[in-house]
Amino acid sequence: MTADPIDSPRHRAHLDQRKAADTLASVWVGASAGTGKTKVLTDRVLSLLLDGTLPQRILCLTFTRAAAAEMANRVRRELGKWAMASDQDLAISIRELSGATADEELLTRARGLFGDVLDCPGGLKIQTIHAFCESLLRRFPVEAGLQPHFQLMDERTARELLAAAHEEVLARAMDGRATAPGGGEDGLADALSEISAKVSGDDFHKLMGRLADDRGRLTRLLARLGGLEGTAGALARRLGVDPDEDEDALGTAASADAAFDGPGLRTALAVMENGRKTDQDRAAAMAPFLAAPAHERPGLINDYRRGFLTQAGEPFSQPITQGALGKADDPDAVLKVLEAEAERLTALDGRLRDLRTYRASVAALTLGAALVAAYDAHKHALARLDYEDLILKTRGLLEGSDAAQWVLYKLDGGIDHILVDEAQDTSPDQWGVIQALTGEFFAGEGAREDQRTVFAVGDAKQSIYSFQRADPRAFEDMRAYFQSRVEQAAARWFNVDLSISFRSTAAILDAVDAVFAGSVAHDGLDAPGRDIRHRPAREGEAGVVELWPILASEKPGPADPWAPSLQGEAGLGAPERLAAVIATTIFDWIRDGEILESRNRPVLAGDIMVLVRRRTAFVDHLVRALKRLAVPVAGVDRMVLTNELAVMDLIALGRFALLPEDDLNLACVLKGPFLGLGEEELFDLAHGRPATLWAALTARARHRGAHGAARDWLGQLLARADMERPYEFFASILNRDQGREKLVARLGREAEDPVNEFMELALAFERGAAPSLEGFLAWIKAGQAEIKRDLEQAVRDEVRVMTVHGAKGLQAPIVFLPDTTQRPRAGELPYWAPPQDGATPELPLWAPKVADFGPLLAQLREEALAAQERESHRLLYVAMTRAEDRLYVCGWQGYRKRPDGCWYNLVQSGLEGAPGVEKGERDFSAVVPGFSGPVLRLSCPQELGFEGTPPPEEAPLPALETSWAGRPPVPEPVRARPLAPSDPGQEP
Repeated sequence: MTADPIDSPRHRAHLDQRKAADTLASVWVGASAGTGKTKVLTDRVLSLLLDGTLPQRILCLTFTRAAAAEMANRVRRELGKWAMASDQDLAISIRELSGATADEELLTRARGLFGDVLDCPGGLKIQTIHAFCESLLRRFPVEAGLQPHFQLMDERTARELLAAAHEEVLARAMDGRATAPGGGEDGLADALSEISAKVSGDDFHKLMGRLADDRGRLTRLLARLGGLEGTAGALARRLGVDPDEDEDALGTAASADAAFDGPGLRTALAVMENGRKTDQDRAAAMAPFLAAPAHERPGLINDYRRGFLTQAGEPFSQPITQGALGKADDPDAVLKVLEAEAERLTALDGRLRDLRTYRASVAALTLGAALVAAYDAHKHALARLDYEDLILKTRGLLEGSDAAQWVLYKLDGGIDHILVDEAQDTSPDQWGVIQALTGEFFAGEGAREDQRTVFAVGDAKQSIYSFQRADPRAFEDMRAYFQSRVEQAAARWFNVDLSISFRSTAAILDAVDAVFAGSVAHDGLDAPGRDIRHRPAREGEAGVVELWPILASEKPGPADPWAPSLQGEAGLGAPERLAAVIATTIFDWIRDGEILESRNRPVLAGDIMVLVRRRTAFVDHLVRALKRLAVPVAGVDRMVLTNELAVMDLIALGRFALLPEDDLNLACVLKGPFLGLGEEELFDLAHGRPATLWAALTARARHRGAHGAARDWLGQLLARADMERPYEFFASILNRDQGREKLVARLGREAEDPVNEFMELALAFERGAAPSLEGFLAWIKAGQAEIKRDLEQAVRDEVRVMTVHGAKGLQAPIVFLPDTTQRPRAGELPYWAPPQDGATPELPLWAPKVADFGPLLAQLREEALAAQERESHRLLYVAMTRAEDRLYVCGWQGYRKRPDGCWYNLVQSGLEGAPGVEKGERDFSAVVPGFSGPVLRLSCPQELGFEGTPPPEEAPLPALETSWAGRPPVPEPVRARPLAPSDPGQEP
């Protein structure tokens, strides 16, 4: 093994990693993308074991099961090597790990660690925080207030129980409204009336879903403030409103003669009526109010406001034009009275909005509290917990229960070292669990002679899970918290920053630094004034970043009124055309043997990852385009099972067995892969039939042929439908009747995954319900099961299409970023107002529409938008740093101008000012007519030679222009078969 030069990036990175693995210190590691986070975690576990720490006293909390498995495998693999290594090799490994010189005793201990880990009761604790919490709750169920036989629910079951709780709360509210209009049970009727009159059904369900997601915060809030009444009082105080006030009373008070300067305003009105059109329009809004008697003014005050305030509720910058003001006898007096009235109306407007916000928030809180209580009751009755409950129940057990000290005492003797992976994505409730676990580490006798440490590794620049309440500020807050605890205990503490990337080449890292050097993109990644700098460990290896031109949408021509409604109009959508460009580029690379210079081999499909922000129609277009060109593609990382063609074919067979008289569904079955009738055969059967299609097929059965075979096979399904369980019914179709082979022949090998998941759901349904075919089909349709597919490792040679969130922690030699022209949207309501003056906790605020937002809620909305913008920048950082060798940034644009702060503009702005960026042209017109434009390219050459290959100067990088000759044409999309009205459409 050749040692790295002492001044090389690899050597410096190795020293930083060794410092992070120091077992005598608590360490907080800020690890930029690709800097060896998993290696640091693994090295620290190995160092702890080598120092004599028992395996059962180490707890490593990871973010995903895959990360836990990867880390556990690395530890076992290294320990296995140690057990079999020679003395010399083992001594070298120990020196590289810790810098220590191994003596005979240390070598013997190292060799025995593999057996110690295998013999450890329960195994080495490297697990997700959810898995740890589940194991803890199973150990102390009674102390946590749980049934000892509790079971963990999957997401589908959790949604079903939440829906049942939702229906129960609505039924109670409706019953209360019908029998007790004054309020009903617990005020649910009034709360429902307050909300349902102002929002749509979809918005109502979104609100209830958000409140259910925040049930941990709601439960703690209600417990702290003494229930709904105390919480409502806190909301009123925070908003500065009187709960007993109403809008009519405020309007009456604001319309009284003493409330405003009537004579002065009437004088100003006369001046404005002789002014310009703007003045006259405002005067027309003011005149009825000023002319009416006091008892009529409250009904006119809304129109009156339009004379002073904009639609957003802000005073006009000029309440009167200069021309009109110059005609007044006393211009200063006129301007002063108008400004004073605008200020008064602004204050009144804010007060009214605050009152609406208060009432809407209390109504939402009332329904939310009832929903959480009903959901918890359903789970308790079935002895079930969901994933969020694991965290909440564990935090409650360790922090607030009577048995907390007992549980911590039992745990305190078992854990000496806690390691936290992906610390930037840890939620406040999860941090609460970790704080409780480490509470005795650095206090009193807990800070015993045996060194106890906390280790965390993360990167605030990669905090992208705000929907799980992760906040990059918590990463720094927890750093300060633990550093203070450690230093107070006079223990050692290190802050270690890792910035040398082992993943990406210099071109990728230079592009990342250039993009996030800009003040806009930098916002959200680091403190202002602190530069983001990465250094490559892969010095001298080739890399490239290209920014392609934007593909604009084409305006479609007038539609043909005689064209059939099912006829697709291909080629008009910019996303579909960009998908064709990317698919064709990948096809050309593979066909032409494009060389991946840093690896000295041709590009493979498995080298490529396409990352999107959301699973939109573009994903379907891209997967379809790749399949047309026979490029291996793994599909998308998530799929809605009922949207998969293979599953739709199976469901259609089940529907036929239940209702053979459904003609359209039977037509789908006959044309589907199981029977395969052609258009002519189906038309011949259906045209001019006197009765149902099934009756026509039965009548034709005596003629045999295709119709007779179809009638016999379908007749067998009808005979079995009432006798077999759903799993047996579909298993016989797939296995005994060769249905699986027929599906694969029609739809390709990608049909196997959804079919297997469909059969798994059939078994799951039978375990929890009466196994009827009708019940199963209704259940699977209502559930809209979403399957998460494991594309984490490129095991097969296939292109991966993933969201950026799904690709977190992954990497690929070549990455495409096509979804770059969108802006983030504001988070879902309610917004939580932060704690105030230490006495008032965070409070949820909600209003049905932006026009009802009071000043505080409007401020929270602006802060939420800014937070989403900052997270969008971090998401771009994660996306760009997935690339190892090549990064291609592209995008499509609608008929409107793309937003200024979109990813494409940020990358373009960063690259335009970066040193070494080349400008060129790229012509894609052979795929998309007329599509060409300027390209920005940042590259670094291959300086390391390969044995048996020419030196780098004799093998230059390919030219910027690409030859499109010899590529097969991209066919137009066609519909494989007609879809029943109840089937989800496959074409957007």
